[in-house]
Parts: sequence; C-alpha cells; structure tokens
Amino acid sequence: MSDKAKPSTKGVRNLGVSDRLLDAEICINGGVHRLPEVCANKKVADIGCGYGRNRKLVESVGGEWVGVEPFEGGAHTVTASAEDLPFKDESFDVVVMDAVFDHIPDVGAAISETARILNAGL
Repeated sequence: MSDKAKPSTKGVRNLGVSDRLLDAEICINGGVHRLPEVCANKKVADIGCGYGRNRKLVESVGGEWVGVEPFEGGAHTVTASAEDLPFKDESFDVVVMDAVFDHIPDVGAAISETARILNAGL
C-alpha cells in the first residue's frame, strides 16, 4: 500500500462502548423482561413506540406513558424524530427504545436527546 493509500490515524481515537455509555442503567435484551419493574410509577418516553404495544404495560404498573414516533401514529403518540425530541430537559424517568436504532439516521444525536430528557436525579 502506498503512503497515499494508507488511512490517516492522526487525531483519531478508538472509542469503546464504555466511552459512550450514559450514566444510566441500560438494559439490552434480557432487561426488557423487567419493563414492569423499571417503569412502575415512572414517567416513560417510549421512543419508536409503533402502535403503542408498551402502553398498557406501563400504565398497568402506575406509570405515565408517552409514545414517540416520526410519523403520525394516532392520538396516543407525539410526532417527533428521536434526534429532536420536543420535551423539556430531565422530563422523563425512563426512556424505552425497543428495536429502533436501525431506523434512526443519527443514532448519536438520538442518544444525546435521550440523555437530555432523562431525569438526572433518579
């Protein structure tokens, strides 16, 4: 490989998962089964909620459920993109994002928005 063809690594740092983690509990796969426990009596943003399959579960344990979709999904959802959420800072106790990252154009922005709307006091 000629010097011209070699990729430059100047100023590049490899980031691992731990470098990008929020200061929050992140449940992947198995943790979804604890959803009733995690959402009990909490204000929950369900980003990428589809047609609201988690709504009944969250409300059945005393939680307040707010669904978010980028398209109009009905009266039970807020129409917004995950990268630009229309909520005040620290306005939710729990954020659920179940199988949505592959549908989000800018995952980094979506994670930043999720961190912004999560209540830091929990």
